[in-house]
Amino acid sequence: MDLYQPLFVPRPIVEPELFASLRPPTYSGPLTSQFNVGQIGGFGGNFANNSIAQPQQMAQQGFNPGIGNSAVQSINPNNPGLNRFQNSINDVNLNNLQQQKLTFKDLQNRRNENSNKSQQEVAQDQQKAKQIGSILTGVDPDLIESALTAEELGNPARFVIEEKVSLPRQQSAMIPILEQPIDAARVSIYNQRVQAKHPLFGLKLKNNSKQSLMSGPITVYDDNQYAGDSRILDLQPGEERFISYAIDTGTEILPFDKIIPSPEMTVRMENGRLQVQYKMRTTRTYVIKNRSPESRKIVIEQPVREGWKFTEAHKVIQTAAGKKDDEGKEKDATWKAGDIEKPTERTRELYRFAVDVKPGETVKYEVSEELPRIDPFENTKQADWTGFATTLGLDVWTDSKRTPEDQFGIEIAMNNLKVTHKDRRTTNYYLKNRADVERTVWLEHFVQRERKLVGDVKPEGEDSQRYRFKLILPPGKTLSQTVVEEFLVPRPESFPMKGGNYTRTANDATELPADRFITDLGFEVWQTRKTQPDSLLTAQFLKGELLTTSKDKETVTYHIRNTAAVERSFQIDHHVRPLWSFVGTEKPIEGSKTCFRIPLIAGNDKMIKHDVTEEKTTSRKEKMESLNEDRVKVLLAYPQVSQPVKDSIRKGTAMLQALEQTVAALKESRAQVKEITDEQSRIKGNLERLPPTSELYKRLIDKFDKQETALEKAQSQIAEKVGEEKKQ
Repeated sequence: MDLYQPLFVPRPIVEPELFASLRPPTYSGPLTSQFNVGQIGGFGGNFANNSIAQPQQMAQQGFNPGIGNSAVQSINPNNPGLNRFQNSINDVNLNNLQQQKLTFKDLQNRRNENSNKSQQEVAQDQQKAKQIGSILTGVDPDLIESALTAEELGNPARFVIEEKVSLPRQQSAMIPILEQPIDAARVSIYNQRVQAKHPLFGLKLKNNSKQSLMSGPITVYDDNQYAGDSRILDLQPGEERFISYAIDTGTEILPFDKIIPSPEMTVRMENGRLQVQYKMRTTRTYVIKNRSPESRKIVIEQPVREGWKFTEAHKVIQTAAGKKDDEGKEKDATWKAGDIEKPTERTRELYRFAVDVKPGETVKYEVSEELPRIDPFENTKQADWTGFATTLGLDVWTDSKRTPEDQFGIEIAMNNLKVTHKDRRTTNYYLKNRADVERTVWLEHFVQRERKLVGDVKPEGEDSQRYRFKLILPPGKTLSQTVVEEFLVPRPESFPMKGGNYTRTANDATELPADRFITDLGFEVWQTRKTQPDSLLTAQFLKGELLTTSKDKETVTYHIRNTAAVERSFQIDHHVRPLWSFVGTEKPIEGSKTCFRIPLIAGNDKMIKHDVTEEKTTSRKEKMESLNEDRVKVLLAYPQVSQPVKDSIRKGTAMLQALEQTVAALKESRAQVKEITDEQSRIKGNLERLPPTSELYKRLIDKFDKQETALEKAQSQIAEKVGEEKKQ
């Protein structure tokens, strides 16, 4: 058996909760106040009644009424009859004054007598006291009046002793300088920076006196028992101030913060980025548990933070208890929020809120503040969508497309299609609320100065380019907002010639050309040209030339294929070429002589066409030899050509034909001469190499003779034909 083992159960070591020896904090006065206080007894007295503390009680309690509230008068030891400010006494017998000792009973009687005196008598007594005080201190009464005036202007407080006081030499005394009831209210002051767990017992004081109270220490007694020490700053007449003197261990407070974005936001697109303007809301919840048997008025102090704005505060009361889990924590309790409140006071650095807590009650007090913020977000690509996934529980993405209007102006020039329209575009904003609370989102849409929104929408304020739309987003839901904008005035847009494949529809039985103007506005355009035969107006011979006047016509066909699902209106601007004129009843547009505007309507998924004809008058000079057979037939067929002209044309044609025959015969004869000449040159070469007696030589001589005869005949025909040609 181990004799060193103890036979008793060791007592556990319990360490009580220790509180640091707090230096009594001071409290600054409010800039605004909504806090009402009641009246209680004088300083250091019984707070339960309105009685004035007697001097005996103050002496027992060690409490001096007032702040910095004792005047110690020092006596000059070298001259017991004079103080250190006094040189001579001429008007008053100081010895008599020293023999007139004033007891407390005498003081009370004198005060009662003063209360029964008239105002004139009181003023006379005060004037006499000023004279005596002037003698005692060697200070001019006018100087005292100046000091009192300076006191009212904010200089340090000066306390005037109303009654005479006699002190033996080399003695000092604490003299009451203020004794009257002071209004106060019991509170428990909580400041997390001072004490994180418990509030401090305190009082809400009001200086009912007409005297400024200087800063200094205060000893607090409750029911004639010491309660604690406190400090206070300077307190002006009528001013209210808090003091605290002990820790309220019967009340426990647990603060915690919840930071969430405010339910109201403003979103806008700018330079390809999403900007979200909102207010970061911080809600600080104070869970207050009152374990004491008395009710508590808790004054909560919360710091004023730069940039943050107070929004609301309210008390939350538990209406039904919840169930406790395995760890003993209560869950699923029912709470009911009270009315919205404002701070009861605000100092330069603190908000103050007053909360009443009943005995044994647990309440919550929530204080909300907001900080304005503007956060930018970049466009990101998600799994199934591309947009702006913010960290605020809000997703935003857009879908922009052209939604052309129903009226267009069309003009084809320089192998380009120019379409005049308002360039209507539709932007769909999609917003998804990923938070568990309903949100109000203001969508801001900016338009360029030369554009406007379609519909009954007005800009925000004087800014004609900013439009706002309000969306109420339920939790987990996605809403959309459609914005349609267009130019204030129609503007031209060019489209080049394109080639594309074409699939024939049921309503279209016309083949489309491979090259045409294909727009992204829901229609296609192309044109075809057809030239009509000239129409001869006049014909006459002038100086051997045929002068004719004819009218040329050309038809341009505009083809428009409307691929949209709605009916559309088109206005074709056709510019007439120089020297040409427009054929039809239409008139040129105002301010132009060559531009004609043609209105057309195309049904949905339909193709329309329109012919535009131009004409011009052309004068031609033609020589007879330039007229071919077809031209001659045309001229002879026109009734506008007179019979003499026709006869001249026939005669000229016959002469031309004869000339052509002569030229042909002449050409043939010359060819024959050339052929004979070439053959004779060959024969001459052979004759030079053959002997004259040979048979071949003889045959060649005979052939040469015949060719010479034919050559002479051909030359004779040529000479004859040349003569005929000259005659013709």
